[in-house]
Amino acid sequence: AFLWSILGLSIRFIEDVYSIEMPLRLLFITPFIYVETYVVAVISYFIVKNVQVNSNRRIWYYLPLFLSLPVYAFIITEVKAFRIIPAFAILVAIFSLFYLLSKFYKELKYTLPITFQTFDGLTTFVAVTFLNFYEEQLLATKIISFAENHLFGIYGSGAWLFLLLKFFISLAIVEYIKRYNNAEKEAHLVLWFMAFLGFVTGFRNLLNILFV
Repeated sequence: AFLWSILGLSIRFIEDVYSIEMPLRLLFITPFIYVETYVVAVISYFIVKNVQVNSNRRIWYYLPLFLSLPVYAFIITEVKAFRIIPAFAILVAIFSLFYLLSKFYKELKYTLPITFQTFDGLTTFVAVTFLNFYEEQLLATKIISFAENHLFGIYGSGAWLFLLLKFFISLAIVEYIKRYNNAEKEAHLVLWFMAFLGFVTGFRNLLNILFV
């Protein structure tokens, strides 16, 4: 799911970089990209299954990465060079957090939700605070505005509160599930959904930092 979401993000990201008119724009926005990605995933699965019986799963898992390459080759000229440094700093911070969490939790089902939710919060913080982006999601906008109006802002932005809430709320959920619902399938589903959602939104934010 994580790797196939990259293909969906690639399709969505074309619309972020280029202004596409309707009705063609419908192919590049949600929820239609979910349908497109699902159809491509299902068709490619059956094709790969019939071609490579012994290694079909391995090929199918990594196929979306290869399918995404033409998109990034097409928009590579749009990279803003000065934004490579903040993007690189974000990745270093996130990999460092993942390393520290993995020492404590030992299992991916606990480390990935916290890591990817923080990834979303950190990319939002950097984009809004230092690169003059604005937040589109209503709840995140309310949190950022609350910090700016009632607490304090960093360079005038309250996105720091959104980052902290992302980290501590995901940490609290993981801790609760680890202690009280570790054996329940529904709890595991919640953890993986948290990880997936954080990865998708964080990765799109990172692409916007680099290209938009």
